[in-house]
Amino acid sequence: MRIRAAAICLFLFACKSPSQPLCPAGTAADARRTSGIIAILTQAGEPAPDPSPRVCYGPASGNTVTSQGVMLLDPSSDDRDLAARMAHLLLHRRDGDPLDLHEVRVDCRAQMQRARTAEERARALEDRVRQRLGRPALDRGELDRVMEEYARRCEP
Repeated sequence: MRIRAAAICLFLFACKSPSQPLCPAGTAADARRTSGIIAILTQAGEPAPDPSPRVCYGPASGNTVTSQGVMLLDPSSDDRDLAARMAHLLLHRRDGDPLDLHEVRVDCRAQMQRARTAEERARALEDRVRQRLGRPALDRGELDRVMEEYARRCEP
């Protein structure tokens, strides 16, 4: 029985590495496209991400990063726009979620201010990359929509 359990564990480990999370349902990895987006990002003067991000593409993905660090990108977006968004998301990945809902409960207002500051920094970086790539600036109204989403997550 022990050998059988060990064999099952070995099989599961070999088939699914915890260091490489799977893409969420409805999304899929595309290594070639991700490499191209990273190349665009570096051509825009940003450092290549290290380690390379796990990226999944799917409709209505919201161009976001999951709590596991997986970037979800909309496959219908232009690769230059996705390179700029990747710079934004890499900043969030590096700095962590500004709404750390696992920390001892602090004032939601303080968390929202921290989230706004983090989002403004990430959006400023994204806009700089977009400008270098000849893309239009981000819609300023989108920040309010993002902050509304943060507020929903912050409230108990």
